[in-house]
This record gives sequence, C-alpha cells and structure tokens, in this order.
Amino acid sequence: WFLFQLILMYLLFIALFDRAFKHDGNKWLALFGVAWYGLHTANAETINYISARSDLLSTFFIVAAMVLFIYSPLARKYFLYLIPFILGSLVKPTALMFAPLLLVYILLFGEKPILHSLITFGWAALLYLLQKLLTPATFYPSDIPAFNYLITQPFVMLYYFKTFFLPFGLSADYDWPALTGIYNFSFLIGTLFVVGMLIAAIYLSQEKKWRPVAFGIFWFFIALLPTSSLSPLSEVLNDHRVFFPFVGLMISVVWGLGIIIYKYEKNVKSSFLLRNSIIIIILLILFANAMGAIHRNQVWRNEESLWYDVTVKSPKNGRGLMNYGLTQMGKGRYDSALQYFTVALQYTPRYPNLYINLGIANNAIGKTKEAEESFKKALQFGPNYYAAYYSYGSWLNDQGKENEAI
Repeated sequence: WFLFQLILMYLLFIALFDRAFKHDGNKWLALFGVAWYGLHTANAETINYISARSDLLSTFFIVAAMVLFIYSPLARKYFLYLIPFILGSLVKPTALMFAPLLLVYILLFGEKPILHSLITFGWAALLYLLQKLLTPATFYPSDIPAFNYLITQPFVMLYYFKTFFLPFGLSADYDWPALTGIYNFSFLIGTLFVVGMLIAAIYLSQEKKWRPVAFGIFWFFIALLPTSSLSPLSEVLNDHRVFFPFVGLMISVVWGLGIIIYKYEKNVKSSFLLRNSIIIIILLILFANAMGAIHRNQVWRNEESLWYDVTVKSPKNGRGLMNYGLTQMGKGRYDSALQYFTVALQYTPRYPNLYINLGIANNAIGKTKEAEESFKKALQFGPNYYAAYYSYGSWLNDQGKENEAI
C-alpha cells in the first residue's frame, strides 16, 4: 500500500508542478520528493506501527482521490473521485480533510466548477455524522481538557515541522504534558510559527509559480486539524500523525527548492562544482533518512526494544515505563518489572492498567497483600473499566474466594 501511495504521489506532484511552471526538470523534482518521503525516517513510525495502518490507508485513499480528480475528466463528471474519499473516511476520520484540501486546490489552481467542492463537503458531513453515530458512548479518547490540548498544539506543529528536516529523538510514546496556560514561551513561539506559515502561504498563493508551495503548507495544517485542534487525544503528539501532513510539506519543500534551482539554472549548468554539489546534497538527504529508517526499524523490532527506547526518550511517560516493565515481567524478571511500575506511578498515579500489572507482579513473588491492594486501586481509579474487575476477580478465584470472584 505504501508503494502504491508513492506511485500516486509522483503523479500528484507532477500535476501540481506542471500547473505552476512547465519544465523538463519537474519529473526529477517529483521523483526526489517521492523518494525522500518514501525513505523519511519519521515515516518508519507509521509503517512499523500496525495500528497506524489506518494512517497509511486513509492517506493512500486521499492521494488517490486527488489524482483521480486532477487527471480524469470522467471521474470529475461522474464524481468517481468520491469513492476513494469515502473509503478513506471509513478507514480513519482524518480522511475527511480531503474536502477542505479539494477546495484549496480548486481555489489555487482555478479548477471549475466549485460544485465539486460543495458536494464533497456534503459527503464529508454525512460521513462525519455516520462515524459519530457508530462511536459508542463509552469511547473516552482523553482526560486532557480541550483548551489545554488546543494551546499545546501550535508548538507541537512546530515540532512536527522540525521533524521533517531533522527527524531526531523520535519516540513511540512521548511524555509531553499539555500546557496549563497561554503565558508560556512554547505557546508564543508555536503560535508565531503557525501564523507566520499561514501568512506565507497566503502571500505565495498570489503568484502562479509559487502556488504548489502554498498548497503544500495549507495541506500540512489542514491534515493536522483532526489531531491538533479542539478534539483532545490521550497524547498531545505522536509521530505517526505526521504521515498525512508530510505529503503536503514535501510538495512545498521540493517545489520551493526547484524554483530556486530553475531561477539559477544557467549558473547550475555552467558550474561543475555547483551541479555536483546539488546531486551530493540530494543523495545525502536520501541516505541519511534511509539510515534513520533502518535504525527506527531496529527499535520497532519487538516489544522490549521499542519500550526500552521509550523509557530512554520519554523517561516521564508512565505508560512507556509500564509497558517496558511488562516485557520484563513476561520474561519472569518480576523485581525489574516492579521497579519500572513503581517509577511509572510517579507520573501516572491514577492509571488502572498500571495497578493491575502491579497486582499481577506482586502476586507472582508471593506478596498477596500488596497484590490485593493494587487490584483494589485499579477498581478505585477505573470504576467503569472491565479489566479492573476481571483481573481482581481472577485473583480472588486463585485465592479460593470463588463467591467474591463471581
């Protein structure tokens, strides 16, 4: 699926570049952009993460819908581009962002009629309502207040932007807390970044040859709206969330570099040093990202290597500490597991799963009193959590207290 997406991205890049400025070099720019995206170190977080298959498939369908709309008059006439859009939206709600993306494309590149955008927004509204109806009332994505989550996101967006160019320090589970107020340096610099980028996109959209850059910037922010707005999630950031936005950012960066090279094309062609320097820089970018992807693949090799990396990169992440402790408990290293569980309590003192695992580990080394206390704590902090009841019931049954277990 990832390879299919890359092929479609090449077609999308070519179409956008040619609409802005016809040049024989556009196919090479598109190829470079697709290769960079395909090898990008941060994308290893998505491709390795089985649950993030939803990011991969939804992004694939969005790109497919855009390619169908751009290339096929038949698909526009009979609204066939809506098929991949609908499929993508059923995979993950983030695909609903195709509607505003299509509107931005139509406005920037002069595609008519606007009716296509209105119908797409109509379908997006229906799909959104369908997803709301199918979401159970017990679904509780986060205990972070919406306002605190929202004011944290501008700096998170800046971090994602940094990750595009410098994908260092990646973690499968970060320990970033939500901001408590707007009088904060992170909020200020993040807000300045978002406002500055959007102003730049609006300014660049006025000139035809710069419109792919503007479109890519708008794509980046629109794609982040589902995870970086008023709907709080359990973590304020996660690296697999950049998979969709980075398609747009790649369009901006590659085309921006291309326009600069085209401007000084004669100098580049006449200078052996300059021409070969550009080639070397391109190869270094691809090689560095490939090596970074290999490293992240090794980290994601198994549960133990993954969660150990999280404890190093995100030492205040209670869930990460607990999950690494689980890998130790699975190997019978109960003392080591208990150490990690105890440290995790400092950062997540109300986490029912953590108390369940504390109960299991204490019971395994014969500390039945401590085990029961832990199971009761799990019930205290998770009164509606089925696993807390099941775990305590199983423990009671093992203790010969069948009636209580029932």
